[in-house]
Amino acid sequence: KDIYRTSEDVVTNRGKSDNFAALIQAELNFFEGHFAVIPTIRYDISHFHDAAYTIENASKATSSLEQFISTDLAKDAKWIGAISPKLSLQYKFNEGSRIYASVSSGWRPGSLEDMCWFGVTKKSFSVANPLLKPETIYTYEIGGDVMALGNFTMSASAYYSDGRDFIYQVGNGETIKDGKTVKPVMQYQNIGRAQIYGGEIDLVYNNLFTKGLDIFGNYTYTHATIKEYKKTQEDDNDITGMFMTYTPMHMTAAGVTYRSKYINATVAYNWMSKQFMSDDNSTKETDIVKAHGSLNAKIWYTLKNMVTFAIGGNNLIGETYYSSKDQLAMGRYIYGKIEFRF
Repeated sequence: KDIYRTSEDVVTNRGKSDNFAALIQAELNFFEGHFAVIPTIRYDISHFHDAAYTIENASKATSSLEQFISTDLAKDAKWIGAISPKLSLQYKFNEGSRIYASVSSGWRPGSLEDMCWFGVTKKSFSVANPLLKPETIYTYEIGGDVMALGNFTMSASAYYSDGRDFIYQVGNGETIKDGKTVKPVMQYQNIGRAQIYGGEIDLVYNNLFTKGLDIFGNYTYTHATIKEYKKTQEDDNDITGMFMTYTPMHMTAAGVTYRSKYINATVAYNWMSKQFMSDDNSTKETDIVKAHGSLNAKIWYTLKNMVTFAIGGNNLIGETYYSSKDQLAMGRYIYGKIEFRF
C-alpha cells in the first residue's frame, strides 16, 4: 500500500495478491547415472483482491486523476490457475562436463503494480489494468558445461521463448497534465505474442599463475521483440517487430577473484548496451537508456568459518543512468558487512 501526501492531498494505491504453487519433480537415471530424464509438473493458483485507488481532499494538482478513482478495482477478479509442465534431458560425461536440453512452459498473472498502481513516471502516467489475463511462455533451451585443461571451465546455453497474452505497457491514446508537462497515459495490456531468443557463455580459469587466483568472463545476447500486436485503440501505432523496452541486447562482465586463507577479494566490471524506453523504439536521447558500465569490488575475511567481515563498493565509477521507467540508478556507494554463521 503506497500513500502519497502533498499538502492536503492523500492519494492511496492498495492491492493484495494471494499466490500458491505445488511442484512435483522426478529424476530417472540410466546408463550408470550418465543419462537423466527429469520431468516436472507445477500447478499455480492466484487471487487478486482488496484493491483500490482513492484520492482524499483533491487539489488542483490531483483533480485530473479523480477519473481513475475506484474503491474496488478487483470486484470482477476470480481465482485463476494453470498447469506448467517441463521436461529436461541431461547427459553427464563426467562430474565437470554435461550437455542438456529442456522444454518448459511458464505462467504468470499480472503483478500488483500492473493491476492496481496509478502514478506518474519519468515519461508518462501509468494506469492500472485490473482485468489483465495471465501470460504464458513456452521455452526451448540447450546448453552444456565443459571442464577442459584442468582449470578452464566453459558453460554455454541458447534458448528460444514464445510468449502468449504477453503483458506489456502501451499508450491508450490519452494524455494527462503533470504540472506544466503533458504526458501520455500508459497501461499494461495483453498485447499478443512476444518472441525472445538469445544465448549466454561463461568462461572461468581457476588458479591462474598462482593458487586461488581466478579470472572470469561472461557474455549474454538477448533479442526480444513484439511478434504480434493486438491494438488497444484504433489509432494505435502498430509495434509489431519492435524491440521490447528496458531489455539490453548485449551484456558483458569480466573480473578477477583472489582466494586465500587470510583474505579474499574480487573486482568485476559489468556493461550493458543501450535500451529503448518507448514502445515505438524512439531513438531520441530522452527515450534511450544509454549504454553503461559498473565497476564493483569487494574484500572479505572469514574467521574460523563462522564470522565474515566484508567491505565493498558498487558503481565505483559513479556513472548515473535510468535503470527503469522512473528510477535513476544510485551512484557510487560503499558498504560494510558482518555475517555470522551458526
